Amino acid sequence: MWRGPAWVTILRDLVCLGLGGWGVIHEELSGKPNLGVLALYGVLMVAPGALATLWLAQSGTGSASPPSPSEPSPSPQPSSGGSG
Repeated sequence: MWRGPAWVTILRDLVCLGLGGWGVIHEELSGKPNLGVLALYGVLMVAPGALATLWLAQSGTGSASPPSPSEPSPSPQPSSGGSG
């Protein structure tokens, strides 16, 4: 997947969401909405998020499992049995 500056990706996703949302609202408010155009605007809204989800699932960076520790934790020292 293309890796550019984060702000470009954010701007692209916001533009797609804004255009898609505007298109759906515009079509619904028009006298006779076209189902094909509504589907196109819907895909425009959802596609960036869906593609990012697929990319994260493939790369494994979106997993919720905690990272394994780099150093083992020290084992507790045996205590002396004296009570004195």
